[in-house]
Amino acid sequence: MDAKEKNVEAKAGFDQGSKLASQCLYEPTGKLKVVGVGDIQMSNRLEETIITYSLGSCIGLTLYDPVQKVGGMLHAMLPTVKMSRGQHIDKPGIFVDTGVDRMLRGLERMGACKERLIARIAGCSRTFPEDGIFEIGDKNYAVLKQRLWDLNIFIRGEDVGGVNWRTLSLRMETGETFLKTSVGWRVL
Repeated sequence: MDAKEKNVEAKAGFDQGSKLASQCLYEPTGKLKVVGVGDIQMSNRLEETIITYSLGSCIGLTLYDPVQKVGGMLHAMLPTVKMSRGQHIDKPGIFVDTGVDRMLRGLERMGACKERLIARIAGCSRTFPEDGIFEIGDKNYAVLKQRLWDLNIFIRGEDVGGVNWRTLSLRMETGETFLKTSVGWRVL
């Protein structure tokens, strides 16, 4: 962790020993670029904030290159395109596997270097906790972790599982990723 990240975490109220975050005062600023379900958004505009709402069993991924100040967000609904039964194959962001690959290619075209990318993830809730049949959140998480591992992109922050709905926000100017749950905003 570099000095800038430690400074950001300290400002956000992180307890350096336990890595637990307290609530921080944050509201998305600048021009908002909203990521819908099954969507991918990328930016290199410092005035933009990329945001997605209502992450339940879906998974949200942010990738950010701090040198080029290029980043993106994926809001994937299903783990693999194999689950599609031929539907939605024209929208790769619906699936974790194809969404990650499409976002990575797009970020590299914008000047990002894969070796510098910082990954943060949120979501994968059990939206039907008493059911246990679908477990889409768990599958999304497993597929995303494996895909990022295969690409040598390491996860620097995550908030997954449970029954919480989440909002995820990426501030392009700084690369800070914020997470909102029922208790408020915090740095992820």
